[in-house]
Amino acid sequence: MAASKRKNKEIKQAYQPKEKEVRQRKNPDKYYNLHPAWNFSSCDPVKWSVNSKELHDCFWSEVFPRMQDWEKSVWKDIFLDAKKQNHSLEVGNLSAEAIKRAGQLYIEPDGILSLRLQGTHRIYGYIENGIFNIVWFDLNHGDNDECVCRSHKKHT
Repeated sequence: MAASKRKNKEIKQAYQPKEKEVRQRKNPDKYYNLHPAWNFSSCDPVKWSVNSKELHDCFWSEVFPRMQDWEKSVWKDIFLDAKKQNHSLEVGNLSAEAIKRAGQLYIEPDGILSLRLQGTHRIYGYIENGIFNIVWFDLNHGDNDECVCRSHKKHT
């Protein structure tokens, strides 16, 4: 067979598409300017539950007043000004049990956020339309195997 006579074939198009830009319909960070609201319907009933005896003992004295204080602020103040205490979590830092439970609850583990109540007490959940959907209450956060997200202590 003979080689093609046309070596530089040019592709012809019926029309040239207009240059299109990717545009965001909504600002994903717009919730930063909203006041917190809380949703308890997403709570895990099995692990790190709202129904635990330990949480029952400290809910009205510790958890509820802290949540009321946060409602006076906006999300930007809670997350951006206190990054060390309140922050998003990397999936690799979550315990194996937390990753498993997130999957069973159909929650993306990379969207989990942590709010520090005090000491070793944490609230974990995700924000949707400015509403914090509470998933877990961890009253034993730290360098142990029982917490949602293990905290490795420095210099130990």
